[in-house]
Amino acid sequence: MSALSLFPMDLFGLIDLAFGEDDPNRNLPRNGTWGLPCDVVRNEDSIDLLMDLPGCKPIVKVKCGILTIEAERPVPEKTEFVNTQRTYGKWSGRWRLSDTVDPTSVEASYKDGVLMVSLKLKPESKPVSRTVDVKIG
Repeated sequence: MSALSLFPMDLFGLIDLAFGEDDPNRNLPRNGTWGLPCDVVRNEDSIDLLMDLPGCKPIVKVKCGILTIEAERPVPEKTEFVNTQRTYGKWSGRWRLSDTVDPTSVEASYKDGVLMVSLKLKPESKPVSRTVDVKIG
């Protein structure tokens, strides 16, 4: 079992993906929700999530085995856009943690617009590597 569901728990997003639906206005400034790419990196003793969130104040919560990350980039007031490729609005992502992650040891840091959430693995779930003696004869 994976230590983290690699797909955010977004039922409607999965339905849209299954039926080929796409939001043609996804890059226009608007209030609402927006998707956010997330890198998932497995280390020896943790799984790290990395997200670019410049200009946001991220909130990270863990409750009942669910990791929730929320952020918002408000539309600048009194701004008349000629063109925009950045996304504005609220974002929320949820991931179900497996039994291999210690939910009490989740740590988060935010530096230079990048959020890193570190999910520590329980000692018994760390990969074990050893050389096995082969008996000949």
